[in-house]
Amino acid sequence: MPVGRTPVLSANRFTARFLGIGPGDPENGTFRLGERDKEIRDSRPARNKWEAKNGRAVSYWAREADKMYKEFRFIVQESNEVPQTSNKLFSLFKSLGLAGDVERLDEVLRMYRHAGRIPDRVHFWKMNALSVRRRHNELLPTYEQMLQDNMAPGNHVFNLLVSSLARSGRLAEVAFVVQEMVKHGFVPSAEMYNTLIDSYARARNREGAMWWFERMLEAQIQPNVTTYSTMARMHASFGRMEDVLLTLEDMRAAGVQPNVVTYGGLMNEFVVHGNRDIVLEIFEMMLADNIRPNFIVLNTLLKSSVYSKTEAFKTYELFKKYSVRPSIVTLSSLLKATVRTADVELAERVVAEVAAHGLKMDHIIYTTLMSVYAKADLVEKTEETFLRFRCSIKEIDALAFEPIVDVHSRIGNSDRAIELLVEARQIARASRLLGLIMRNFLNRGDTNAISKLLRIGGKPAKETLALAGLQEGMDSPL
Repeated sequence: MPVGRTPVLSANRFTARFLGIGPGDPENGTFRLGERDKEIRDSRPARNKWEAKNGRAVSYWAREADKMYKEFRFIVQESNEVPQTSNKLFSLFKSLGLAGDVERLDEVLRMYRHAGRIPDRVHFWKMNALSVRRRHNELLPTYEQMLQDNMAPGNHVFNLLVSSLARSGRLAEVAFVVQEMVKHGFVPSAEMYNTLIDSYARARNREGAMWWFERMLEAQIQPNVTTYSTMARMHASFGRMEDVLLTLEDMRAAGVQPNVVTYGGLMNEFVVHGNRDIVLEIFEMMLADNIRPNFIVLNTLLKSSVYSKTEAFKTYELFKKYSVRPSIVTLSSLLKATVRTADVELAERVVAEVAAHGLKMDHIIYTTLMSVYAKADLVEKTEETFLRFRCSIKEIDALAFEPIVDVHSRIGNSDRAIELLVEARQIARASRLLGLIMRNFLNRGDTNAISKLLRIGGKPAKETLALAGLQEGMDSPL
């Protein structure tokens, strides 16, 4: 390297995709790192989906960070000094931060501190890395280190801290960060107030959410549709319909109209409370506002109808009316409505809908369909569905055996029931399955089958027999 030339990271090795304008960039629609869907708190499958998507983004940035970090280390070793501040250096910080590589960021920070200068934004990206790794307890110490290094925190720092701490439920630390933000001359935005209100609402801290809402009004920041929707949903989570209606009135008085997300969130909260009448009332309010229901709203409405076969299929007709394509979750809910009455004809119609919409049957569809057949004592159809299930789904759990074990143990096919139990116990403990078989054998008074089960099941079978006998009000044979 020529004498006197300042070493900088080469731009030749980094593409437009990495700079944020390519088709594979997480910030260009492929991944949206850090943005959670609202349904995450209610749905474990949705959370798994988000984590998988987030994991892909982290892996992408980890690969890019590894390449950039190796080049950075090469330059340091060749020149025996750290590079000057440049866009490529900031790109290194960004990639390490989005990859969650706290250790390498700490190493880079130590190098620059030893050189007597601290690059801008390195603390911010370390905070981002800590957030990616969910090491939220280290965020405030990093912020304090930033102040000790005489680096002035910008608005982006406070936004990151509030968002990360609020998402992890660290409400006391959130309040401290807001105080720090005001002390440094920044004013919380409407989006930040929304984050604060939402974090307290998720923590079921109704008073805290209302306090932040009042502070927002005092700061003369106009609440938007997200603000009012969050407040209304919070009241709904406590079952306070009167407060929900008052919030909607205040919303309209402020010139803000509720949208489909507003009504969908309210309906979901009252579904959790099991209050179908209020769910229907909110749905009618939405239609009165000329708001077209979307997939989430109709799915929520269907979820509230699963205990009534008539209402469930009536709700399903709305999917067709509003041209909303059902998902496999939709049809799973619809199929569950046929189990209580063992309506085989309707159940098979639902399964036909799965194929008609180009969907693939999952373990819930198979298990529910087997439950319908088993409850109707259709042994052959239960066996046939079980076989298709095992051929289609690579991994099944012990719960998948329940319908077929139930029908065989109930109608007297004790050998087949025990055979299936042995097979299920190779997958899991299947204690629930053992209890189901034992209760059915006790109900039938099948002492031979009980004896076989005791020989196979050992001590757990004896304990289950005693417990099942007591539950059925019978004397235990032991």
